[in-house]
Amino acid sequence: MANQTVTASYIYNQLPSVEKAHLLITENSKFEATLNKIGRLLFRNKLHTTVGISLLHRHNDLKANQVMVQHTEHLKNGEIALVTAREQIASIDEMLFPVIWRCLSNGEIEPLEYGLISDLKLPMDFLAAHKNVFAEVATLITENDCQLPIGLTLLDQQFLAASREGFIAIEHIDIKRADNIATLTKRSENSSAITTYWNYDGTSVQQCHPFKQCVARSPGHDVTPGHEFVDE
Repeated sequence: MANQTVTASYIYNQLPSVEKAHLLITENSKFEATLNKIGRLLFRNKLHTTVGISLLHRHNDLKANQVMVQHTEHLKNGEIALVTAREQIASIDEMLFPVIWRCLSNGEIEPLEYGLISDLKLPMDFLAAHKNVFAEVATLITENDCQLPIGLTLLDQQFLAASREGFIAIEHIDIKRADNIATLTKRSENSSAITTYWNYDGTSVQQCHPFKQCVARSPGHDVTPGHEFVDE
């Protein structure tokens, strides 16, 4: 692996499950207000189309030599899937870049999931240039009665940023290889999926909207007809 430091696996493993994280925010009466305050902060700093708000949670425990990495894969039906998978640190040849992180009060971040730097569509100094914003996000979160399991995520880093109107990214757990796989699906008001990403609408409504959702303990994505993976 290229010479770089990644967040220790035990920090990721301390994150709540998606069900527990969802329960924590639904039980917190200040969550919706805090969510929209963060959204407005991102909007004021012209980050709302690049940075979203993330429900911090884990799907899989990491071993000491592993890290969670996002990448895209093409499905046989022509769709693009966003895959988040456990990777052996020693086997990663490219530099990594944080795509989901917890904000700290000093403006630093605690990366929790990564993407390949070759996929980066932002300036290399993007994170350092916005430390003041991340410090404000941390303050907004800690002003609540309890620590909310929310952080930030890069929207511009993912194909999800080009989501079609009326569609939302839905993430399933692939039980065959224990990866998390997201594809675009038509929005449904009756969906039981848990929202894990929000983005801020800086136009007329000016509030945060679900951007990505997770099907908790799903039976596996790649066994869905038409969603088999292309053999490399």
